[in-house]
Order: sequence, then structure tokens, then C-alpha cells
Amino acid sequence: MTRRLVAGILILLFLHGASPAQPTVVRVQQGIRWVASFERAKITAELSDAPLIVYAYLPQHAACQNFEEEILAHRTFRKLSALFVMVRLNGEQQRDLAETFEVKRYPALIYLDSSGKKLYLLDSKLTGRRVLHTMARTFLVSMYNGAERAREAGEVRRAVRGFQTLLVIARGTPPANWAQDKLKRIAADGVKKLSQAQIALDAKDHLKAMTLLDELAWEYRGTQAGADAQKLMNELSGDAEAARALAEVDRRRRARRRLERATRLEKRQDLEEALITYWDVLRDYPDTPATEQAAARANELAKDRQLALKAARTRMKRDCRLWMEMARAFEQNKRTDKALEYYQRVITYYKDTSYAEKAQEAINNLLGVVPRE
Repeated sequence: MTRRLVAGILILLFLHGASPAQPTVVRVQQGIRWVASFERAKITAELSDAPLIVYAYLPQHAACQNFEEEILAHRTFRKLSALFVMVRLNGEQQRDLAETFEVKRYPALIYLDSSGKKLYLLDSKLTGRRVLHTMARTFLVSMYNGAERAREAGEVRRAVRGFQTLLVIARGTPPANWAQDKLKRIAADGVKKLSQAQIALDAKDHLKAMTLLDELAWEYRGTQAGADAQKLMNELSGDAEAARALAEVDRRRRARRRLERATRLEKRQDLEEALITYWDVLRDYPDTPATEQAAARANELAKDRQLALKAARTRMKRDCRLWMEMARAFEQNKRTDKALEYYQRVITYYKDTSYAEKAQEAINNLLGVVPRE
């Protein structure tokens, strides 16, 4: 079983040819990329959806040195470590953290899933076989947990992809069995949503119907309900009411994705870009479900006046330069209507600025308007 698990994980590693996204502050030792701190490792694990391994050790400790030479330096361990976020824990300097993980002997390996949930602790009988088996098991359980979190968050497509991957690489293991059960539940949910869409269509509630069908066609792709939803949407392509509803569904989806991007930026502590993106949601996608959350987060971040002023300046420069470039491009291609639209956008959103003055001059030149003396 251990060999099969490790082989499956290694195959996955080679097929993808990439390791989890790592922060810039890393130290390579014995062919392993060690993240600088546990806090940074947790953030990296969450953002890259990769499991985490904490190596707890004591400096100048004979057992730890032997472990590093015999286990950490092993070729298979190094290869598998590329699928994990790796971090070292100095038991002398980080006693509180070691106690949190309930480390009582050194060396020790603490295995966590991508959300930072502790799965396993090995602080005795650290044989190569046991270490590698636990690595493979952690990877599979973390993949299952990540897929389940995605399902609970409504990201069904990502959940299906994770569960189906488990069926391929972990056949016969508990995580694969759990994944099979979840896929059956997802299929049942899809059938239920398709029925709800049909009822909404019968009631002429096109927005609700197209929202459900769009969700099924995208999120439940690969399931029968997803295929049936796509077929029904194709049949409705000539219906004007359905087309208008689908356009609104698309607008809401783009707003939601922009909101998700802002949330990720905030988690990465890129607060300036996060605030700008929240503002963009409010401006570009008004009256969508995403605007309420965007407004709340933007107001919270904008309490830092220095951050808000810096973000506003950055946003103004970015928007105006982009819109002016687009307007000039349309002007060169004889698309006067689109050129005027983007010049006017600069004036509308950033009046009383040098950018607005340049945009007005461009409009005057384009229309042949002679400025007053």
C-alpha cells in the first residue's frame, strides 16, 4: 500500500511538473525548499492549496542530525517535499509553537492540510517507510479536505476535479472512497438544481432559471446534470428574455470573481491593490450580490487614511492611462464613438484633474471644436 500511494503521488508530481507556490523568502537545504517562518508557510499553504509539513528539531541534537542525514536527505522524500510547503521549527526558540503541536520528542514531523489543520504527528519510530507513508496519506487527505471545502463554498467544479483526481491516484484508499461518496452527492445536487431550473422556467422566472443553468453548465461540468443544463441553455439561445437574464448572470459572475480576487489580495496583505479592486467592484458592477461585501471591506480598509489616499492615487493613474490609451487606439482605427466613450470616462470619473483636461482637449480635437479664448 505504501509503495502504491507514494508512486501515485510521484506520478502526479511529474505530470504537473510544478511545486506549490512558494514565497520568495525560502532557504534550500538538502534539496528541500524551507519557508522562512510558520506564519508565512500557513499563508502559502492556504493560497496554493498545498499541505504543510513542520519539521521540529533541536540544534546540535544527535537524533535530529541523524534524521536529517537518513530521512530528509533521501531522494524520495526530497521529491515528495516539492508537493508540500516545508517549514522548520526550532524547539528551543519556538517552544510555544512546539507545545501547540504537542511535540514531546525530537525530531518530529507535524503534517497539516492546506487549511492548517493538524492531521498527524510523528515524534517516534521515524522510519523512512513510516515517514513516506504519512506524507502520501497527508497529501491525499489534504486534497480531499480541500475539495470538500471547495464544495461547501460553492466551487463545485474545483471540488469535482479534486475528488476525481483522488479516484485516479488513490484508488482503494479511504480518501478515494470518501471522494466517491461526495461525487454521488454532487450528482444528486445537480439533478435537484436542474429540476429547480425547470420549475423557474415554467414560472417565467428567467433570472433564477438562467442562474441555475449557468451554474450547472460551469460548476457541474463533467456530470450528467451539467450536460443537460448546457443542452437546455443552447435550446434557449433564441429566447430574448433568457438572453437578457444570461447577460445579467454573466455580469454577476464577473463581479463575484473580481470580489474573490480582492479577497485573495487582502489575504496576501496586498492591501492597496485589494482596496482598489473592491472599489472597482462597486463602480463596475453596481446592484450585484458582490457589491455589499465589497463595500463593507472597502470601508474597513479605507479607515487607514494613508492607505486610502495612496490607493486612490494609484487607481486614478492606472485608470486614466489605460482609458486614454484605449481612446487613442480607437481614434487611430477610426472608431470615433468608442474613442469619445473612453475620453468621456476619464472626465466623468476624474474631473478637475490634469487627465480630464487632456481628455477634453482630445475630444475637442476629435470633434473639431475650437476652444474659447
